[in-house]
Amino acid sequence: MQQQGNKQIFKFIATGLVNTLLGLSIIFIFKAIRFNDFTANLIGYLFGISVGFILNKKWVFKKEIFYNDKILTRYLSVIFIAYLANLLVVFFCISVVYINGYVAHAIGLPVYTVLNFYLNRTFVFR
Repeated sequence: MQQQGNKQIFKFIATGLVNTLLGLSIIFIFKAIRFNDFTANLIGYLFGISVGFILNKKWVFKKEIFYNDKILTRYLSVIFIAYLANLLVVFFCISVVYINGYVAHAIGLPVYTVLNFYLNRTFVFR
């Protein structure tokens, strides 16, 4: 069971890296064809969320279920919760502990990643 969990963590991190590169590529492509930053960012994030959902469902957690509103809603909720937790950590680090913003984001990222993985494993794709 431990080995399976380690494989899932590795696949989850690999999915996140691929997802980040693809999302950034989409953002840069849309900026290159003169979309504004907000629109390019939105398109990139929507693409990334979609790819992440598919990769997590099929490859990381190996769920062969078809599209399901309940699972998609849970997935989007987990992303939102993990993002809020990340923002709280970053805000706390910057505003209370007075840590440099770049360092604060680096501290917040593992919080996002661990919470996202745990909730996807136990709540979304259980």
